[in-house]
Amino acid sequence: MRKRNQEFERGTFNVPMNLQLFADGGAEGGDPADGGNANGSGGDQDPQGKQPSVDELLVQLSEERARNAQLQNEKNTASTEAANYKKQLRAKMSAEDQAAAAKAEADAQKDARIKELEAKIQIRDYTERCMDADIGMDKVTAKEFAEALAGNDVEKAFKALGNHIKAKKTAWEQEFYAGRDDIRGGNGGEKTSLALEKAKKMTSSRSGEVNQDVLKHYV
Repeated sequence: MRKRNQEFERGTFNVPMNLQLFADGGAEGGDPADGGNANGSGGDQDPQGKQPSVDELLVQLSEERARNAQLQNEKNTASTEAANYKKQLRAKMSAEDQAAAAKAEADAQKDARIKELEAKIQIRDYTERCMDADIGMDKVTAKEFAEALAGNDVEKAFKALGNHIKAKKTAWEQEFYAGRDDIRGGNGGEKTSLALEKAKKMTSSRSGEVNQDVLKHYV
């Protein structure tokens, strides 16, 4: 018993001990000191309030350490699970964001292709309408005018329209003089003068200048 007591006292933990519990009474093999019982308890101590033995204290300490270790393991497990859940959640949200970005890009490309196709159809329709007999544009001018209308390019549209009017005016002049021999020959008296005046009015530009290419027929 003395050897065990000495080992326990040299332990790293501090357990309250009743030194009287471990005291040897008298000579070896003699009666317990102060009339104590042979089991180490005081003679007048209540059996229900007796101090636990060293073995019982060691068992209690071991059980307490086991409970603490179990709680720590549970805490670590819960922390790991929470971290994994957050990681998975971030990864999932990132994947959703990437999917949303990819969908938005695909939709934008689709819209661009649709608009391009609509513009081509519109240009083709405008070109055909400009080439109709009522307007009479040539194919090149009609396409330029159609592209300007589809692209909301006002300056280009007016330029194409001006070229068309100029070309039509030249064609009308040539057609008019082709069947008027009296104008081309400079004969016809008063009728010729009236025709010449009419030709000047038809060939004059907005600035009032006379088209010299037309008037050369009178020379």
